[in-house]
Amino acid sequence: MQSAPPPPPIGPYSWPQPPLPPRKGVAPILVIVLVVVLLIGLLFAAFVVYFFLPLQRTPVALVPSVTLGPVGFSSGNATLDVISVTRAAPVGFFHVNLVVDSVTGTGQRIELDPRYATVPVSSQRYRVYFIDVGGNLTLGAGDRFVITGNGTSLPTSTSFTFYLLWILDGRIVGSMNWTQPKPLITFSSVTLSSGNATTSVAGASQAVSPSNYKLALKVGANTGTPIAMPVVNGGFVTLAIGGAVYRIYWTDIGREGTLDPGDILRITGNNTALPATTSFTFYLLWIDSTSIQAASWSTP
Repeated sequence: MQSAPPPPPIGPYSWPQPPLPPRKGVAPILVIVLVVVLLIGLLFAAFVVYFFLPLQRTPVALVPSVTLGPVGFSSGNATLDVISVTRAAPVGFFHVNLVVDSVTGTGQRIELDPRYATVPVSSQRYRVYFIDVGGNLTLGAGDRFVITGNGTSLPTSTSFTFYLLWILDGRIVGSMNWTQPKPLITFSSVTLSSGNATTSVAGASQAVSPSNYKLALKVGANTGTPIAMPVVNGGFVTLAIGGAVYRIYWTDIGREGTLDPGDILRITGNNTALPATTSFTFYLLWIDSTSIQAASWSTP
């Protein structure tokens, strides 16, 4: 007879045990996690493709069309009102740009008033203000763009084109062009008092700073050199003509700091009356010395 196998030892030694079977449910959880990660990756990739990959892939149906109103002029600047937008979109989806006398600038994001977008065009800088009338950070009807120089009026006799661009692909969604005009100024008739002459501004198509104007005076057959207009209410400039000195005063009736209807221009001698029986012509010139308006009279 064969003897029975010995019993397993008792104590710190024991026979090897068979491996435990794998836990049920671990593999399915790993599969689910992998599927979720894959789905998130696909969704992120779709987002990147939709919004950031080549611009021509932007769906046409999502790009709005913007209608801009006629250009208005105020204080030497241009204003453009938004008439309609086919599809409302946040202002952050638009760029603005300018073409000045056929030179194209670099597009910039819209900034909310009182900030502004600075558009460089060649060596010049222009400001584009955006007034969000609705206050909803969305481009819509009634909103306004104001285009100015870099702290100055826009140069006159200069052609401009304003572009509104879709930020995702750079396509033009709205535009307007214009030529910046000089102000149209009319004078009242000249009056004489105490030997001096006075005229006033009867009309002005634009109210702009006097720094944009020059003054000149013709006395008899002699015309003086144009000189910058005074920029302070009640101030005057002096002109030497034919051996005599003359003064031209500006009175800013409304104290707006611009040449407006009602403002007064007074021409006198240098603390004396104007010479008698003499013909005069007073010239209001633009900063480039081109003529804006003139008034003539003769002293008795």
